[in-house]
Amino acid sequence: MATVFLVNLDDAVARRRHMAAELARAGVTWRRVGIDLRHADEATLVRAQRLVAPRMSFERRRLGNAELGCWLSHVDAWRQGFADPAVRNVAVIEDDLCVARDFGTTVDRLVDRSTHDVVFLGTSSRNISARRRVRCDGVALHEPVGAVFNTWGYVIGRAYAQRLQAGARDPIAWPIDHVLGGRIAAWRPQVAVVQPLAIVEHAALARASQIQASTRRLDRLPWVEAARRWLLASRASDLYYSLYRWL
Repeated sequence: MATVFLVNLDDAVARRRHMAAELARAGVTWRRVGIDLRHADEATLVRAQRLVAPRMSFERRRLGNAELGCWLSHVDAWRQGFADPAVRNVAVIEDDLCVARDFGTTVDRLVDRSTHDVVFLGTSSRNISARRRVRCDGVALHEPVGAVFNTWGYVIGRAYAQRLQAGARDPIAWPIDHVLGGRIAAWRPQVAVVQPLAIVEHAALARASQIQASTRRLDRLPWVEAARRWLLASRASDLYYSLYRWL
């Protein structure tokens, strides 16, 4: 059975206990990673980046400490997972989720033979095509029409992870969910979403964001996030996204 990497900070004890119970019920082996830079000084930020992602660079005027810590936590999971040369894909999840009954089976199949650079195990994005779909060892994968905007959980391929870690001429100026979800053209992966979803947000834990209080980004403000959640749950959203079944 594949090992799932759980992104969880040291002080997020309640989240860790919740996810340990979820993953135990699913029969999943997991390993915790978590780099907390929310209150780090500049010297600590530089040391963490050099240790985990020495060839990557980030636009510090655009990314807050918490977002950089999130980036490095995910990269650390890739680094550990791909240390074994036989591993082709690595599964990473965050710590505010509920997992489906078949979560473990789904992850095992995708880690063994994923067909995309990034396969999201769940997402709040609803722009998922009903026509652009393939099956991967019995798992239905649907491609989005546009970008996906979260990193609840995903399976990432070795080649794409290596491309990100190799760095580029221009520093990365966007949070990890924008990059993995395909919003940034220079880093755009081939993306798919598992259908039906293998993970969903835990309602209470997801609202208690560990990013919002430590970031300067407008889209992380609590009222913006609350408005987004309200819109996604609305009837207007249902009607709009019903169009995607034909795309």
